Amino acid sequence: MQKNAVLLKEKKIKFRKKGEAILSFVEKKYQSSTPTNTEYIIDTDIGGTNSNFGIFKNVNRKLPLFLSLHFKK
Repeated sequence: MQKNAVLLKEKKIKFRKKGEAILSFVEKKYQSSTPTNTEYIIDTDIGGTNSNFGIFKNVNRKLPLFLSLHFKK
């Protein structure tokens, strides 16, 4: 995570469908607005137990963290 990223909002979510295991994840939002004319980049780290996704805004060749998702098996 970037040193200057400030966490605005964190949600813990669990999904369960009948007969399936629970899928739980944490969503962390670092910026409040979502401009429609901005490019975004997705980066992933997929492991055996944990998977992490980061969504970054492309702003003048800088990539501030916009949203992160953290899944646990």
